[in-house]
Amino acid sequence: MKKFALSFVLLSLSFGAHVMAGEGKNVSRQVKVAAPFNRLIIQGDVEIVLVNDPSSFITIHGDVTDVDDVVIKNHNGRLIVSSKQQSHGKKMVIRIPFQQLKAIGMYGDVDLRSEDTLKTDALKVFMDGACKVSLTVEGTVSITHSDECEIEYNNKKLPA
Repeated sequence: MKKFALSFVLLSLSFGAHVMAGEGKNVSRQVKVAAPFNRLIIQGDVEIVLVNDPSSFITIHGDVTDVDDVVIKNHNGRLIVSSKQQSHGKKMVIRIPFQQLKAIGMYGDVDLRSEDTLKTDALKVFMDGACKVSLTVEGTVSITHSDECEIEYNNKKLPA
């Protein structure tokens, strides 16, 4: 009899802890990027912040359910960040350190911005979905998009 009661209590405690860390609770998670990348592919409903940082840690912040659903893969110089198409409330924010980017592909409801200036000879950007982009780039940028996209852009000269 004691064995049954103890198992029931442990099951109840673990279920309660899972519910308490459920929807609505914001958490942060760090993911180490083991190899350098120069191409970034973003899929899903996310806000991406690019930071010029030698760190190899990506920081994901948002609802615990959304953060747990993020998949990050790094293969042959491509960093792929995937999340579900629909978030649980406010979009999660993923901070990605970069050294050198040559291409960015966005698929879904992606908000992309840079905290720092991206210095590159040429940056290729592809958009498919409800993407919003705010980048400061030193170099040439080429933009391609799916047929459903409308593009508005500002080309601002920054002070030298």
